[in-house]
This record gives sequence, C-alpha cells and structure tokens, in this order.
Amino acid sequence: MPSGTPTAAKRVRLAAIGLQKIREKNHIARKHLPALREFFKQQRERVLEALDGLKPYLEGETIAKTNKAAPNVQQAALDQFGKAWGSIEKSTTPDLQDLILKIEEDGMQAGGDLLQDLINPGGKFWDLSNPRAVEFFRKTGGSLGYIKDIQITTRDQLQFAIVKALEEGKSYDVTAKEIQRLFDGPISRDRARLIATHEAAQSYEAGNRGFADTLNDEGTNMEKRWENSGDGKVSDGCLENTADGWIPIDQPHSSGHQNPPRFPGCRCWESYRQAKGGDE
Repeated sequence: MPSGTPTAAKRVRLAAIGLQKIREKNHIARKHLPALREFFKQQRERVLEALDGLKPYLEGETIAKTNKAAPNVQQAALDQFGKAWGSIEKSTTPDLQDLILKIEEDGMQAGGDLLQDLINPGGKFWDLSNPRAVEFFRKTGGSLGYIKDIQITTRDQLQFAIVKALEEGKSYDVTAKEIQRLFDGPISRDRARLIATHEAAQSYEAGNRGFADTLNDEGTNMEKRWENSGDGKVSDGCLENTADGWIPIDQPHSSGHQNPPRFPGCRCWESYRQAKGGDE
C-alpha cells in the first residue's frame, strides 16, 4: 500500500466519524429550525403593519406612470420604509440573537464533546466556559454586528421587493401579498434553513477545534485534515483543502480557512489527531 494511504479499517472509521458529525449537525439544525421560522413569521407581521405607511405611494400615481418624479417617489417610499424597518430591527434583534446563541451553544457543546470522546475519552471536561468557546460566541451570536448582518439581508430583500412594486405600478394589496409570499417562502423557509444549518455547522466545528486547540496549548502537538463528502457536489476550493492532507493545527488550509464550513451550506468537516510525523 502506498505511503500515506489510509488502511481500509481507518477509512471506515473516518467515514463513520463523518456520518456522526453530519447527523449531529443536522439534528441541531432541525431542533432550532421551528423557532427560527416562527421568528420570521412574527417579523413578517411587523413588516406588513409597516407597509401601511407606503399606501400613498402604492395607491396613487406610480413610478411607472410618472417617470420624471420616479427617483423622488422611490426615495420617499424607501425613506418611509427605512424608518419603520429601524424600529422593527431594534425590537426583533434581541430575539434573533437569543435564537442564534442557542443554536451555537448546542453546536459548540456537541462538537467539543465528540472530539473529547474520540481523542481523550473520560479525560478533559469540555464545556461552554472554555475560553475558546467564549471567544467564539463573542465574535458570532454574541456580537450585535453579526446579528445585524442577518437583519440587513432581510431588509435588502424587502427593499428590492418594494422598489420593484413601485416601478411596476403594483397596488398596495398586491405588494402586501408579495411581501407575505417572500416571508413564507424564501425567508422563513429557505433562509431559516440555511441559517440553522450554517450556525449548527459553524459552531460544531468550532467546538471540535476549540477542544483540539486546548490540547495543543497544553502540549499535545495536534494536526488537522479537511474532509469532504466525496461526491460530485464538493466545490473545487474544498477539494483543494482536502488535498492539503494532514497539516499543523494552526496552519490555514489552501482556501485560507482554518476549518469548515467554508461557506453557508458547506458539508465538509475537520479531522484532528496527535501529530505522528507523517500521513496515514
């Protein structure tokens, strides 16, 4: 067998670990998905209430009929919506932050627990007070800037729908129905699922990495390897990361990432081991 090629037993064990990681990440995402969808449902009601303030722009002469005034009409409508959205964002951000943190806490705990069981069963105790976990939360769910980015994406989707309605001369009733469909479909269904899966994957892998870093800090020389799902959907960037093989834990992968996920929806995971001086 060529040097660096894993044995059949090791390949089976690696696949089993990968499947376990995928199952646990998916379980965490599914657990929190209903709450995320309910959040967007409640936000939808607030937005539809705010849409009442745009009735003068959607029931009078439209941009499509008054080209000369179009820029002013559009800006006035967006200014009106912007004020309403500011209030909506302020009042809903604490609930969104709480939801994101709950997903991340479950992911961080589960990810750290898995690696502890694999590398040091019955040994070190991993919990969310670990400095690595605290630092992760500070940058993600614990950061208002991080939560604000999620809110901005929703705002931009809504603004695009409103501008399109104005430009096409749609009535208030038609616009309200389209806003509702936007929330019920792309936002509360698709975006909620993407947020749940990404936050679960990101925090789970961070828990893995946090425990490995803790071992490394305490003198156990750790290595890592980027693993992928092995199907035709794996991106070129993730394939390049896998081709890196085993590398020192602090070395970035070819993409510049320290560990998966490389992007929302990335299905890769990281393997860790004590350095042995060569590939297996």
